[in-house]
Parts: sequence; C-alpha cells; structure tokens
Amino acid sequence: MSDQIPLPAGAYRSLPPVTFDDGALLKFGREIHVQLRDLEAKFVVPRVHPKAFLGVARQAPRRPR
Repeated sequence: MSDQIPLPAGAYRSLPPVTFDDGALLKFGREIHVQLRDLEAKFVVPRVHPKAFLGVARQAPRRPR
C-alpha cells in the first residue's frame, strides 16, 4: 500500500472539516437505490432477441487455415 502524503497545514483554511455519518450514508444509499429502481421501471425496455430460423442458425465451427 502507498503512504499518505500529508497536506500543507494551511492549504484549505476556508473549508470546514467534513465528518462522515454512517446513518446518513446508509439512508442516502437506500434512497438512491429506490430512485434507480423507479427509473429502470420507467425507462428500461428489456431487449428481445429475434429467433433464428432453421436456415439462419449458427454454422458448425470451421477449422483454422
């Protein structure tokens, strides 16, 4: 694994420190999952492959030249 490179002490003075809340992250993940499921239900159309007829079916594998 690589070593962390320390940032300069005063590099980002204007930004407040960020904390990660596990509960909020879990809630966000669940909400995004629900939204993605709704979008898939609205817009995703399952692909239907045409059936191959007898004359169009796959040919036997050819020997290499």
